[in-house]
Order: sequence, then structure tokens, then C-alpha cells
Amino acid sequence: MEPRVSILVPTFRRPDRLVQTLESLANQQIDEPFLITVADNDADCLEGEAAAKSWAEARGFVEKLLTVVVPERGISQCRNKGISSIISLYPSVLLIAMIDDDAQAASTWLRNLITAQSEFRADLVGGPVIYRFPGGSPEWLRSAPTFRTAEYKTGHIKRLRGSGNCLLTRSLLQKIMPRPFDDAFGLTGSEDVDFFERCARLGAVSAWAADALVFEMVPLERISRDWILKRMHSVGFSEVMISMKYRPRFYAYLAQLILITRGLVFGLVRLLAFSNRTVRLAGEIRIAQSLGRVAALRRRQITFYG
Repeated sequence: MEPRVSILVPTFRRPDRLVQTLESLANQQIDEPFLITVADNDADCLEGEAAAKSWAEARGFVEKLLTVVVPERGISQCRNKGISSIISLYPSVLLIAMIDDDAQAASTWLRNLITAQSEFRADLVGGPVIYRFPGGSPEWLRSAPTFRTAEYKTGHIKRLRGSGNCLLTRSLLQKIMPRPFDDAFGLTGSEDVDFFERCARLGAVSAWAADALVFEMVPLERISRDWILKRMHSVGFSEVMISMKYRPRFYAYLAQLILITRGLVFGLVRLLAFSNRTVRLAGEIRIAQSLGRVAALRRRQITFYG
């Protein structure tokens, strides 16, 4: 029986975590067959492809695994190559789910995404990513918006925000092929925010499956003030790029200047008036986002991915 569903896992130099992700996919409680597609964005070492193939041989998943090598660096490029490979090689695949290579899916994850897609006749379905932290991680760092889990009730929503837990229909993707994810965001991140914005503007129907759970163990190197601020700087940068892409330039520029001013004032007040670490971090985050917006307006180039 040809698969109707494929799960796409973009990967870059995390072979051990990738295997844990694949193991969680192998344990999905679902009757129909599905394909696992691993898109390796490290064409030099190919650790992800090697790890996936070795795992598939040991697990008996060889015929259910597709590996794709993506020479051009960037998360957008990786997602696009994976999607185009699935669509061209497997005409039977009507649904493509996505999960990151540092996450693990609950055993009912895929089934619940598919159920929500069918029930709400959705073009896109998302679910929660629940972050888990190493023991002893400081609460003031864990509270950062980077680690905040989206919370919606199961049903229709206006639009999705993240691709670490989602399901897309083939019919929707074919409307925006061959590059569903904009290559301009390949090294900055937020390619998924831009993608969902495009889908919303096309009139795509989005839904949320609150019981389609994905768990992400946050590595120690991300439980740091420096990593969080760098990430939020990148978010600010990407938000400007998205705004400039879809709004008249004058209004987009004016809106960003207002956001930059508010962010700097908000941040400085919290740094000057408070000693609480959580409050001060919130201020530093707003400043980092504002500086990211400034960098984008000045057309500086930044890199965050990989």
C-alpha cells in the first residue's frame, strides 16, 4: 500500500538527536503506512543521512525511509528540497507532517494531526511543542519567550507560527511550489512565520490539534542569556523582512520605527528600574529585538541557522 502521509525531518549535524526523533516516529500509533523523509543539510559530512539509514536498517524501516541531501545551506532550502522530493517521488502522498530533528513526537501525534485535518477540513494543522529542560536550569532563563508553548483549543485558528509540529496538505503546497519556504530566510530563521503568512494571504484554512504533542529537550547551550538574546535579535531582524515583504514600504518602515522605539524604551526601563532577573531579561530581549529590527532596516546580513 502506497503511503498517503510523509513526515519530513530537516536535519543538520545532530545525528544522535535525529535517531531519537526517528525512534519516536517509528512508535506512532496509526494504522495506515507512512513515509519518513530525512533532509540532510550537511552535504560535507552527511552524518544525518548515515544515522538515518543505519537506524532504518536496524529498525526494519528501510522501505519506509527516504533520505535527501541538500547541498545549499539554509533551513528554507532544506525544507523545500524535502518537500519537492516527496511530491515528485510519491504521488500517493497527500499530507506532509514536519518535526524538528531535536524533538520527539508523542505516540498519538501523527494520528491526532490527521484527525484534526479531516475534521476541520484544514490546509494546515499545528500542535504544541512542549519544552523540557535539563535539571537545574534557571527559571529566569526558562521563562524566555523563546521557550513558550503555544496554547490554543482544538479547532480553527487564524494562522500557525511554527513548523516544528505541523501538517500540510499536498494541494496547498502545490499552489506555492517550487519554493514554499522563502530562501531569503534560510540562514536567519523565521522561514516558517513567513510561510504561514503567505498561506493565510492565500486563504488557507488553519487548525490546531491540542492533543498532537511534540516534546523538545532544550540543550544546555541554549539555556543561556547570550543564546536567547541572539535568537531574539534574529527574530526582530526577520520580522522586519516579513513586514517589508507584504506591506507598502512606507507603512512598513513607519511601523518598524514605532516598534523599535517602544522596544528600546520598554527594555531600558526594566534594566534601570528593576533588579529581578526575569524582569531584566524581558527588557534585554526587547532591546535585542529592537536592535535586530535596526539591523534589518540598515540591510545588514545576519546568520542564525546552524
